[in-house]
Amino acid sequence: MKGGYVVIRFDTTFENKKFESYYCVLKSNSPMDELHVIEHSIPFFLPVQELEKQHLGKSSKLFFDHMGNVLQAYISRREQVNELKKRKGDLIGELYHSLSYTLIEIMLKEPGWQVGMSLAYHNSDSELPTQSNITVWPLVAHLVSQTAKNSGRGVQKNAAAFRLPINEALFRAMPLPQVCDELIIDLRDTLGLSPLEQAIEAPSASTQSPMEIEIEAPMEFSQEAPH
Repeated sequence: MKGGYVVIRFDTTFENKKFESYYCVLKSNSPMDELHVIEHSIPFFLPVQELEKQHLGKSSKLFFDHMGNVLQAYISRREQVNELKKRKGDLIGELYHSLSYTLIEIMLKEPGWQVGMSLAYHNSDSELPTQSNITVWPLVAHLVSQTAKNSGRGVQKNAAAFRLPINEALFRAMPLPQVCDELIIDLRDTLGLSPLEQAIEAPSASTQSPMEIEIEAPMEFSQEAPH
C-alpha cells in the first residue's frame, strides 16, 4: 500500500446512549513499512503515543482494540460522575477529578455528617476504580457516640472519623452512582439515623452547583465556573 492512509472511527456509548466519536488517521509509506499515527481527534491526556508504541508495530488490530477500550472507559468514568451529579447533586460539597477521570475525589455533606471518597483508576482502560478509600466524619456528638456502638460496620480511624471497607470494595465492583446510593443507606444505618431523623437531617435542594475542579497535573488546577 504505497502512500496509503487508514482512517479509524471510535464510537463511544454509556448506558445505551451514543456519545463522542473519535478519529485516528494512520499512514504507511510502503507495504513494508509499519503504520503510524499521523493525526487524531483523541483527547491529549489519553495515552495514544504509548499505545502506538506498544501495539501498532505488532498488530493494528491490537492498537484499535486497546485504543477503543481506553476511549470507552474514559467516557464511562466521565458519565458516571455526571450521573452522580444528577442524582446526588444536593449532597455533593466538593468534586475534584483529573482530566481523564482516572483520579476522582468527592465530598458528600449533610448537616450531621460528611464523607470523603477518593477513587484511583490505575489502568486507563478501567471503568471501575482499582483503589478506593472512604472516610466518614460524624459532625455532631450523638452521631459520634452512635458510631462507636456500631463499630462492627466500620473501621475507626480516630476519635471522630471512620472508614467503611465493605463499601470501599463495592466501589471496585459497581458503577459510581449505584455504589453511592448503597453508601448513603449504609452510612445512615451505621450512624443509627431513624427514617424521621434522616428526613430532618437531609438538606434542602441546593441552588448552587458543587465546587468542581479538574486536575490536569498534581500541581496544576483549573476550576469550572459554577453553572
